[in-house]
Amino acid sequence: MYRLIIFGFLFFTTIATYGQQESYVTIRKIGIEGNKKTKPYIIHRELEFEIGDSIFISDLPKVLERTENNLLNTILFNQVTVNVSEWDTDLDVIDILVTVQESWYIYLVPIAELADRNFNVWWNEFNGSLSRLNLGVRFQHLNLSGNNDRLKFLAQFGFTPKFEVEYGFPNINRSKTLGATVSFLHSTNKETGYANFENKLLFAERNEMVMLRRNRARLSVVHRPNIYAYHEIKAEFQNNQINPLISDTLNGHFFLDGRASQSFVSLLYRFRYDERDVRIYPLEGMSIEIELEKTGIGIWNDIDLLTFSPAFTRYVRPSPGISIGTTMRGKVSILRDQPPFYQNRGLGYGNNFVRGYELYVVDGQDFFVMKNSAKFKLFEKNFDLGKAMFIQQFRVMPLKLFFTLNFDVGYVNEMYYNQSNDFTNRWLYGGGPALDLILYNNFLFQFEVSANHLGEVGVFLHNSVSF
Repeated sequence: MYRLIIFGFLFFTTIATYGQQESYVTIRKIGIEGNKKTKPYIIHRELEFEIGDSIFISDLPKVLERTENNLLNTILFNQVTVNVSEWDTDLDVIDILVTVQESWYIYLVPIAELADRNFNVWWNEFNGSLSRLNLGVRFQHLNLSGNNDRLKFLAQFGFTPKFEVEYGFPNINRSKTLGATVSFLHSTNKETGYANFENKLLFAERNEMVMLRRNRARLSVVHRPNIYAYHEIKAEFQNNQINPLISDTLNGHFFLDGRASQSFVSLLYRFRYDERDVRIYPLEGMSIEIELEKTGIGIWNDIDLLTFSPAFTRYVRPSPGISIGTTMRGKVSILRDQPPFYQNRGLGYGNNFVRGYELYVVDGQDFFVMKNSAKFKLFEKNFDLGKAMFIQQFRVMPLKLFFTLNFDVGYVNEMYYNQSNDFTNRWLYGGGPALDLILYNNFLFQFEVSANHLGEVGVFLHNSVSF
């Protein structure tokens, strides 16, 4: 008898569950306001919905939030709100209003930056020498014609003279899924790292002579079939020359075979799927990236390299004020012949580093790094600076402050240049607490206290911008 009762209970529960239909609404109208420069189609491209779409009511808050984040990730806006402006409950239709505050798009700023990899290298290894400053001017327009097209020009003097121009237009076809960027660079270095000794770069420098000269031309085409997916093909030509002092005396493997110059064409394919909420400082979501690059093609083939570089990032929020995230990135050299020292890079460059090892460089043909963080929100507020800020777009300053706990691990496989570098071919680990400050949703400042496997503890400063 009890089996019959249980069966009946389960039967009627199932029928009741399937009989319930979740309510939904249909989008009748989408309004946009606040965009004085940006074309409306640029905003529509980032929306999670279109006119006529039906959305479950329970999903509506999440859809609106994701749309706000999509628009913030374009870096075209300081603030975005996406709200329901009208709701007809009889017809189950809604109107949505997208309100944006455009960012400041034109940056003409003087350059006064360090020639070294990071602040701590400059401060600890070179005693904060002002002679290692780069001076000049940088011009950037982040929305030149209102089509999210970007123009960059850089004229830099001082320790590392450099001249660069770049223009990117993200929508060159009728369906707005193709974009292209072209850039040119010329730079000279009075100093360059010619070898890695005891996990630190040795630098060649002599009487203001040019040690390294670089010329680069690049063309990239990006296909963006939807909001989160990107396919990129990049073709690049480089010509690099070094002072004969390096090739003849210091390191004949710098370009291999005692060469003083190298010329090559490289071709890269990159796929990226990125649905993180806010990309400069994500708290939720995931991203996948895969790169395959062939260096040395056609008549310019002083190099013969083929590398595969995958990356994966995942962030979860167990509660609104807490986020736990992991980023994994690696590189595998498919061709195993000895690479030129100049192209043999592992950990210690850009964002590929283990916390606590900022003063070191660990080069190799292959590497893996995993960066883990637990983030705790301490403070979030929009500050109205009023007329004290003469640039209207900066008068309302969004500010967020997080306390984070970091732990990283990494490994570099080195087969050719490891005679004096004991950080290669072993696991490295480091981390510690930090304070992370985000301003205007585009500027990130990180103040970290990190330790490494040697027991060394240091204060490390990192900063980045989303453009």
